[in-house]
Amino acid sequence: MNYFGSWVDHFDARFVRGADSPLLEGRYIVDLEASIRLGEKVTLAFGGQNVLNTFSQRMDLFADIFGLPYSQFTPWGLSGGYYYARLNYTWGSSF
Repeated sequence: MNYFGSWVDHFDARFVRGADSPLLEGRYIVDLEASIRLGEKVTLAFGGQNVLNTFSQRMDLFADIFGLPYSQFTPWGLSGGYYYARLNYTWGSSF
């Protein structure tokens, strides 16, 4: 779990709103991963980044002008949760 404190979208501040750009609220972001060994050299992992699908505050001015309802410069990313599966194979001898 990571906490990203309040922040200002400086692109928004400079090019859209001027000096009155709002201070955006911080968020807790949860990343998880679990893995299981399938053999001596093979591991399977499942995980996610931002598993609770957290977004920043909605920025209606950006939505109206650029079609982006959320800042593209959030410290935790723009597109919400990212989920994956990974298969690892270790080449060569193990130490």
